[in-house]
Amino acid sequence: MRMTDAEMAELRRFSESPEAKQDFERLLRHRHNPFGERGSVDVDRLMVFLNGYNAFVGHTPKTPTPFLEQDMRL
Repeated sequence: MRMTDAEMAELRRFSESPEAKQDFERLLRHRHNPFGERGSVDVDRLMVFLNGYNAFVGHTPKTPTPFLEQDMRL
């Protein structure tokens, strides 16, 4: 579905408004990361979520295979 020219103009006006900027700043200040705590990621929480999500969507787990990397670079 494509937006009409009027809808696009309205969205542009909204994006340039001070109210929209204030709303986004407030969202950034109060955002919540369900997988992190005090600036770091809690891997256990992330894995519980991913396993639950995979079960929810009916994903069949793959057989685990060993991971051995010889040359790891960033």
